Amino acid sequence: MTIEVYVASDRNPIIHRVRPSIIEYTGSSRIWPYAQEILEEGIDGLREVRGRVNKGRNLYPHEIRQQIATEESVERSFKLNLAGVVMGASIHSIEDMLSEGSFSPTRLTRTYNAAVADLGLGLEIDSSFSPDRKLETKELQILYRIAKADKTLSEFFAAINFSVLPEEMRRLIEGSGTLDEIRSVLGPIYKKKTKNLLAGRRIDGQYVTKSLT
Repeated sequence: MTIEVYVASDRNPIIHRVRPSIIEYTGSSRIWPYAQEILEEGIDGLREVRGRVNKGRNLYPHEIRQQIATEESVERSFKLNLAGVVMGASIHSIEDMLSEGSFSPTRLTRTYNAAVADLGLGLEIDSSFSPDRKLETKELQILYRIAKADKTLSEFFAAINFSVLPEEMRRLIEGSGTLDEIRSVLGPIYKKKTKNLLAGRRIDGQYVTKSLT
């Protein structure tokens, strides 16, 4: 499936597509499968875009990207599916911050790069980010407040909240050129699909294990 199908479908996430990585997941996070789904649908969509452009010609990544940029519909599909990968990887990282009280640029980069590495599109980013860092109590309080109000974590991408994300994450999102797609297309659909499924989750004491007071 692709992000276009995900967006157009009126069915709940996960239910309509059995993915081994999601079904085999044994962790305690309830949001992980939904973030992972948009990431993997984005991978499928990017692979499909590459096939449409490459057409068996074994083009180099930069040649494929040039071809994508010349066709509006193909470029739109490319950006929307890349948005799925970027948003999915970012939500994983945001949940890590909330549950661990620290931010790992390396883990974020590895998650993203692992998703795009085999696509032949040259989308990998430099992994030489700053070291992991412990979040200040004030930072955690802000993240916790946003997460408590929106258990899907999609509101972190909204203009009013975006600046609270770590610089390295914002650089990845903005550098991908998909922030508009996340805010205007994928984010609202993802939130609509997942918010009721996550409604029963109690945030207090679940995302952030240490006291924020």
